[in-house]
Amino acid sequence: AAAAAFAAMGDVRRILTPQLQAKAGDAIVMRLCPDDKNGENMGGSVFASIGGGDDDAAADISAAAMRRFLAALSTCKKENLFLAFHDCSDGGMWAAVCEMAFAANCGIVLTADSFCGNVGDTDGDDMLTDGAAGAGLAQVARALFVEGIAVLAEVHKDNAARVLQIFADNGMTNGAQTIGAAQNTKRVQLYRSGKIIMDESTAD
Repeated sequence: AAAAAFAAMGDVRRILTPQLQAKAGDAIVMRLCPDDKNGENMGGSVFASIGGGDDDAAADISAAAMRRFLAALSTCKKENLFLAFHDCSDGGMWAAVCEMAFAANCGIVLTADSFCGNVGDTDGDDMLTDGAAGAGLAQVARALFVEGIAVLAEVHKDNAARVLQIFADNGMTNGAQTIGAAQNTKRVQLYRSGKIIMDESTAD
């Protein structure tokens, strides 16, 4: 079945698409979310359905948090702070960021430290070995595939501080995170603690 939606648009030239726009080095990709703990739940996600998690609780969000989130996004849009924009739905942040790179026919480099917290004593070297990787890789995987309410936005480096301020002003001090940037090589790379833990061609 197909569905269609219609809405008035003030200026079609300001439409945002998932296609990354800036030259590599000029912009960053940010994950924007309502800073809501329910966004960590994996229940009902694609990742959980293939055995990637045992969390039965599905992602959820309060009406108040959603209002704050939409208000912040609206302000960013009005100030023309976004270059590209994509929702995190099926497949979470991982699917969304790869799609943004595919659309631009470029690569993407991600830094896991910025979006999945501290792994303690597990560093990048440990994560490359099966014996010590467990907890660290599981934490990265959850962060990449969680399907809580979030969007990805490409932002020029000079505007990143303003995006952070807008989210803080709307009560979401942890709602904006820099996760990576486009790169000229057609590769998807993932770093943790300064060590590369995945490096694949965009074709693969």
